[in-house]
Amino acid sequence: MITFDDEMNKLPPERRARIEAKTQQLWREAQMIRQIRQELGLSQEELAQRLGVQQPAISKLENGEKNLTLGTLANVVTALGGEWELNLKFPHVEAITLSSKDDFLVS
Repeated sequence: MITFDDEMNKLPPERRARIEAKTQQLWREAQMIRQIRQELGLSQEELAQRLGVQQPAISKLENGEKNLTLGTLANVVTALGGEWELNLKFPHVEAITLSSKDDFLVS
C-alpha cells in the first residue's frame, strides 16, 4: 500500500516545501477564523446561520478540510462583523483596491 508520505517523498524538495508551506498557510487561516469566532462568543452553529450554511461546513473550514476561497473568506469576515480589503497590483497598470466598504461582492 502506497501512503501519502511515500508519494510526498517522491517529489523534489522544492515542491514538497511549497506544498508544506501552503498547508501551513491554510491551517493558519482556519485557526484565525476559529479564534475570532470564539473571541466573539459565537458557536459554529451561529456563524453557520449568519452565512446561510450548515454547521458542518464551518467545522470543515476551521479544521482545514475545506479550501478557503476568496468568496468564502469575504463572507466569513463580513459575518463576523469585520471588513476586508484586497489590493491588486499588476505591471504597467494602476493598482486596484476592492473592499467590503465599497459593497463589492465576492462569490
